[in-house]
Amino acid sequence: MDLKSALSFASTDVVSWEYKVESKQFTYVSTQAEQLLGYPVKQWYEQGFWESHIHPEDRNETVHYCVTQTERKLDHQFRYRMIKADGDIIWVHDVVSVVDDPVHGRLMRGLLFDASRYEDVQRSIMRKKEAAERAKDAQSEYLEQMIQRFETQLHPMLLATDQLILSGLTDSQRQAVQTIRTNAKAQLNLVKELLESLQTSER
Repeated sequence: MDLKSALSFASTDVVSWEYKVESKQFTYVSTQAEQLLGYPVKQWYEQGFWESHIHPEDRNETVHYCVTQTERKLDHQFRYRMIKADGDIIWVHDVVSVVDDPVHGRLMRGLLFDASRYEDVQRSIMRKKEAAERAKDAQSEYLEQMIQRFETQLHPMLLATDQLILSGLTDSQRQAVQTIRTNAKAQLNLVKELLESLQTSER
């Protein structure tokens, strides 16, 4: 997701910040931070604040990704969960620029904002997609069962026509049975083709 798309899902509380890599501390945090997470801005300046307030399930991967990209001096953006002051969980989107300052060393500067709405939309899309896939699978299974049932019913019909042809029939009766057999065989071949096509599309 690019920055323009991400911001379209953001609330009005967009936090601008600056972070000193060497000391692992924020050197600037805008006042919107308190509205976003509920912590006083002064707490953000404590060493390790960012890492310690990332959701435990996201912490290792999030920190590792950010450190890796920063070491390579690559701008980056990512989403993760943070824990608010009231204990609630919030999805945030972080857009990061990496700069080397001649005085302060390597810095990260960025924008942090609420991405919960985006995550809600994505989860809704995923649920609908999964529901559609389940419906498709159920439909395919039903069709496959019906085709197999039809195929099962055609085999005895072909066997019966073979037996009738060998019995004492008049020419007109034999011709009628032969027509039935030809049609049944054509239907059987069609059923087999349908079944193969259905099975191929599911792979």
